[in-house]
Amino acid sequence: MKEIKIEIDLNTGETYIETSGFKGNECFIETKNLKNKLGNIKKEIKKEEFYKKTKTENKIKRGL
Repeated sequence: MKEIKIEIDLNTGETYIETSGFKGNECFIETKNLKNKLGNIKKEIKKEEFYKKTKTENKIKRGL
């Protein structure tokens, strides 16, 4: 199941976005508008899921 979790630190005002269930750059596509509205992104941490290929990426690399 795909999920986007947003946390706001009430002491510092920092916002954290965590995604799960996405493969490859799907998480970047799904959170792009949200990140633009939140403003300056200081750091992004890529999880293991980021490095998994989507079906579309596999087809493109094979030339299908």
